[in-house]
Amino acid sequence: MGCNTNVLVAVILAFPAAARASSEFDGTWKTDLSSTIVSSRPDEFSLVNGTYQCVHGCHNNPRVPADGVDHAEGGSPFYDTIAVQVVNDRTVYEADKKGGHVVNERISSVSKDDRTLTIYYINSAETNGGPPMTGTITETRDGKAPQNGHAISGRWKQVGLTSSDNQLIWSMKLEGDQLTLKQATGQSYTAQLGGPDAPYFGDLGVTSVAVRKVGSHAIEEIDKKDGKVVSTTIMTVSADGKTLISKTSDKVSGQDTTWKATKQ
Repeated sequence: MGCNTNVLVAVILAFPAAARASSEFDGTWKTDLSSTIVSSRPDEFSLVNGTYQCVHGCHNNPRVPADGVDHAEGGSPFYDTIAVQVVNDRTVYEADKKGGHVVNERISSVSKDDRTLTIYYINSAETNGGPPMTGTITETRDGKAPQNGHAISGRWKQVGLTSSDNQLIWSMKLEGDQLTLKQATGQSYTAQLGGPDAPYFGDLGVTSVAVRKVGSHAIEEIDKKDGKVVSTTIMTVSADGKTLISKTSDKVSGQDTTWKATKQ
């Protein structure tokens, strides 16, 4: 996808409690988007002289003519073409396709005071044929706007998120040292704590996963694409078993994200 929204897809870990009949990690969980903290350099976009570029913060950071025509973009597992069209002096439309089918749409609009960027998205690249993920990303301008170019140009800092529930909800079960994860969008895996890499099913950006204990109530998950690490997450369970704190480092976008989830 043009910008990495898959920062909004939950990465789940588990606390190894083989001696118990059930783990406090067992059950259904939901990400609390209001708790999200993004610690990285701001997103940066450029649309100057008819050329659009995601300078930072997007998957593969594409650079294409903003002419509304599909252009090949081979560096992302989520799409193979991207089309960017200028709607007006404050709005840009983007359509990403995989195999000729639209898998991600984004409408990016800048406020009249030039300080706020709102991105509306519809993403089916990671839903395995199910309903698309929908939502908004709100960002505020970081620094001065460039003297030339479209209003979207410049650096932007993320300050708000909304999302459909299918992007936020998952379930998991820990049996012995085997952790099974199932996300509402169809991704799943079963991996042994401290064991070898296990297959990760249903995610175009992740092919294998490893999980290991890193504290008395914490586990690290390491996601890989064709053997290369694409993200790491450390997740810690609260003493009452009702809250998870996740700290994720996305190696592709360079973005670090912390968020909270609550047991349903």
